Amino acid sequence: MSKVWLVAETDFIEDGLDGVMVIKADTEEEAIEKGIRRFAEVDSKRENFREYVNEGKDCPAFSINETLYQVDRKHSYEITREQYMDNVNKLFAGNEIFKKQYLDYVNGRENQNPNFSDEFYEFVCIRLCELHEWADFEAREIEL
Repeated sequence: MSKVWLVAETDFIEDGLDGVMVIKADTEEEAIEKGIRRFAEVDSKRENFREYVNEGKDCPAFSINETLYQVDRKHSYEITREQYMDNVNKLFAGNEIFKKQYLDYVNGRENQNPNFSDEFYEFVCIRLCELHEWADFEAREIEL
């Protein structure tokens, strides 16, 4: 029988309760997974998130490069192509199409604007949250 959980996004939450969700799930892990997906549905459409992803082509700081240019969980520009591709593979695990789209974008023409779908941004937001690179979540069971 499913339990009721209070799931909170713990990085961006300020004075409001926008990052707090009530979720039905069997386990804490399932509640967090559902919370991440619900969070990503909204956050992936925000301009700041899309800029974070899109600026990975040109911007070294506060961009997706903070995730892709990591060696031993620390940001570094002393990274080999193999290490970079390992990070890309980890981020896009399970979705070769989105990985190819992203690599085509970062390796493409200088003035090329990204043409990513809403589903692409949502997938990346979910993966970044699962990897603890965009937002973290906590869950507490609610007694009814």
